[in-house]
Amino acid sequence: MSVFHPAARFGCRTSAWAWKELRERMPVLVGIVIAIPLLYVMAVALFADDLSPLRADHVELGIAGMALALVWFGLAGDTMAAEVAGGGPHLARRQAGAMLPLFLAKLVVLGGLAVSVAWYAQYAFVWAWHATSSLPMPDVESRGEYRWLVGELAFDARLARGLNVGLAWSWVAIPLLSWVLVAGSWIARSGAASLAGLLLVGAVAGPFLLGMDVAPWLVGWFGEQGLRNIAYVVGGLGCVTALVSWLVGWSRQRRVLVPALAGGTVVLFVLGSMGAWAYADWRTWSVIEPTDPELRIQDARVGADGTSLWLVVHKGVAYADGLPVEYLHGRPQGAEEARSMRGTPIQMWRVDLTTRGIAVVANGGERQFVGEGLAGTRWGGWAHRGPRVPLPFVALVAPRAMPADSVTVEWYDTRTPQEVAVLPWGCRDGRIDRLLQAGLRDLAPQRDADGRRVWIRDGELEREGSERAPRNRVEQLELEDLYRCEPVPGGWWRSGGPVEATTRRGDLDFLHLDGSASPIATTVQHERHSLSVLDAEHVALRMSTSDEPRWMQPLQILRTATGEEVSRVRPPGLCASVGVAARLLLVRSQSGPAPLSLWSPGGGDELPLRWQGLPLTLAEGEVCGLYTMQRHPQGHVLVKAFVYAPEDRRAGTVEVSLVVDPKALTVRQVLAQAQSLDFSRELVALDADGSLIMLEDDRRIVRHGPELGQHEVLFPFPEK
Repeated sequence: MSVFHPAARFGCRTSAWAWKELRERMPVLVGIVIAIPLLYVMAVALFADDLSPLRADHVELGIAGMALALVWFGLAGDTMAAEVAGGGPHLARRQAGAMLPLFLAKLVVLGGLAVSVAWYAQYAFVWAWHATSSLPMPDVESRGEYRWLVGELAFDARLARGLNVGLAWSWVAIPLLSWVLVAGSWIARSGAASLAGLLLVGAVAGPFLLGMDVAPWLVGWFGEQGLRNIAYVVGGLGCVTALVSWLVGWSRQRRVLVPALAGGTVVLFVLGSMGAWAYADWRTWSVIEPTDPELRIQDARVGADGTSLWLVVHKGVAYADGLPVEYLHGRPQGAEEARSMRGTPIQMWRVDLTTRGIAVVANGGERQFVGEGLAGTRWGGWAHRGPRVPLPFVALVAPRAMPADSVTVEWYDTRTPQEVAVLPWGCRDGRIDRLLQAGLRDLAPQRDADGRRVWIRDGELEREGSERAPRNRVEQLELEDLYRCEPVPGGWWRSGGPVEATTRRGDLDFLHLDGSASPIATTVQHERHSLSVLDAEHVALRMSTSDEPRWMQPLQILRTATGEEVSRVRPPGLCASVGVAARLLLVRSQSGPAPLSLWSPGGGDELPLRWQGLPLTLAEGEVCGLYTMQRHPQGHVLVKAFVYAPEDRRAGTVEVSLVVDPKALTVRQVLAQAQSLDFSRELVALDADGSLIMLEDDRRIVRHGPELGQHEVLFPFPEK
């Protein structure tokens, strides 16, 4: 006997049963084929004005749903119920091995008819529209998963190009028809079987839908992808259940109870196993441990005590409000990948490095550190990267909701995990006043002639020893109307109104330490420039007005009040501002140890800086550029040095972190690495001893320095 003979016999039996099944369903199928165009002619004639402005994908899905309903109630319900009504498949039971081909034939015919009816319904709608209406077909721009494919094509054009969303979703709906076969194996009436199939689909798919809604971060499915996966899982379970009910229940028995028990056992076993696995998986993922390999740290701050870390953590992909955070913010980087990845809701931790204790400050919902508590001052000098020093206080807010009236800000003193207050956005009371007053005093980089600290709180100047009294009630501040101030030598740059996302400096003046203000000439307001403050009266301006690189052009020394050019000088090297009055940090690119000095553009004299530890050494032909990153309240400054070959600036660039102490006239290397990190994000804090606290690999908080080569992992806690 040929090995192909059993397979050929099985195929012949299946084909024969399929042809028999198709003949039995033919009268109903002909009725559906005739009814569909008549229904659409009536619908278009009556509702064309309402349908024409609709999105095409909505209409396509509606047509596909109607076609599925016709198949569900007209054809599927009677597929098994007709056999049950006669007491079981008598003819198939008398033939050895005929039960399985009969079931497969019924499934194939039902699926083929469903696809054919769905396809036919879409074309019937196009014909009905052109036959009865002169209005344009639905073509409003689609949204969601298919938007990039279909754009603004009309209904018939989408159908011709194979971009019909309704047909795509018909393939997802077909597996659900298996539950009509399950119900038909238990119930002898086709109408009751169709309704029971709907109830079974709801009962089985309900836990999946509930889990996707309650814990989408655990499922890892999102939107259309989740519905598609649930349909496939439920459909596959329906096929197995229908097969077991048919083969086990009806192969030799003639009672409905046996098929129902066999099929129900399969459903309960599969759902029970999946539920137990899902519960165990939920218990594993709902608890975030520092040792989890999937732990990710999204952001970090250091408390003023130096022994506490404030962390934004999650496992896998960060979720908030049921969606991946990347998708919520509209950032394209990684958003598509995040939609099919698992994760956990965001948590806020306060980690005590001394006791190794972890306090969960906030659990669930998106929160980020904000500088809203520092409204009115961009203290630190480079505030677009946020305050990167140990903080006396932190403020947390959900950034996605800003600046809605319902947004609340959670205020914390970093010495304890207990919140100080929760107030609406822009509100202050005595608790927040005292918290800000003490914190800004510690962080103040400015000193007056008497050595007292001077800072700006909520747009107003305060001086140590003469602080304003705290409020005695909650008050609302108009944050958009406050001046934004950035500390510079001898005072602050000050601009009025909200800070726009542009490089243009508009409506600037100079706020002196005594509280007086001087206007800044509009001649220094230019989009392509590098502006460094020398003192209260002078700025150094370097324009980009030619093909020559900006850092190689001469400096224009201007008076801030009039914009008058005092002098023009070409620096002997590359320079950057470090917040020292009348001087810039200068480096000469030459082979050997790189000389750094505080250079005066006005007088040309230099104050050499003394290297502590290993100096920065340049090879022949290498160039060293400088970029100021952060300034610590105690005076030392973090400077980024870029070492590269001029002919190949991008490849092989080395980033060296230098800590400059302008008072002691010293400089030292802390960290040297190939250009790879987003330093403005990876830097957590510049500490008082000149060390750098960094976020590495999205899961480790590491201290580098204060000497080159020193390295200590702060979190997760190293093993003892």
